[in-house]
Amino acid sequence: MKSEFKLKNAALLMALASAYPMQAFSAAGVAQFTSGEATLQRGNSAQAQLVKGRDIESGDTIVTGSNGQAQIRFSDGGLVSLQANSQFKISSYVDDKDAKSDRFLVDFLRGSMRSVTGLIGKRNHDNYKVTTTTATIGIRGSAWHAFYNPNGSISVAGEQDEIEVCTHIACIGLTPGEAALVVDNEHAPLRTDLRVGFPIPPPRQDPGLVGNHFPQGSLLVTPPPTTTAAPPPTTTA
Repeated sequence: MKSEFKLKNAALLMALASAYPMQAFSAAGVAQFTSGEATLQRGNSAQAQLVKGRDIESGDTIVTGSNGQAQIRFSDGGLVSLQANSQFKISSYVDDKDAKSDRFLVDFLRGSMRSVTGLIGKRNHDNYKVTTTTATIGIRGSAWHAFYNPNGSISVAGEQDEIEVCTHIACIGLTPGEAALVVDNEHAPLRTDLRVGFPIPPPRQDPGLVGNHFPQGSLLVTPPPTTTAAPPPTTTA
């Protein structure tokens, strides 16, 4: 009887493993929105079109073209949205529900991105880092936006609440709408006088897709009001 029980138990475990193969090796996230030219590269494989519902894994690189957008929802509840002409690599992602071993380490190589921080960044700020071509940026806060300037520096702005932007040298705090300039790791982020506004999605927008609502390629800067000169008074002879 014991032998028969063991055989049945082993068969049950094999059936469960077959039915739920992703339990032990779950994906880092999923593409929940794509538009235009958006591709995914995994390892040495060729780039493939990124489609809604595609699993995203640690090590994947996402590239958007001139008309592309993509939005990734991560397993810790975090969100990353990429605008056109962006390149973003998930260099190391671990979601063990453990502040010591969790990691959200990504390479933001060009373009414009918006991020809503998930539980990994909240459990341990030091495990949440964004590496750019000029600096490694630590973000402490819930929502932020970053984009490359033409000279290669990075502009970062807070969105929903106060955030901290850090390099190897120092951190500075930003309130919603404030921005900082990151030049490299050997200099502290520089607070700028740029004031940033974020458009509000329409009321019927699916809450899961709000990350695709931010300006194309850069932050939305509210221009100063323009004035029109009054016409000169007319005179009569």
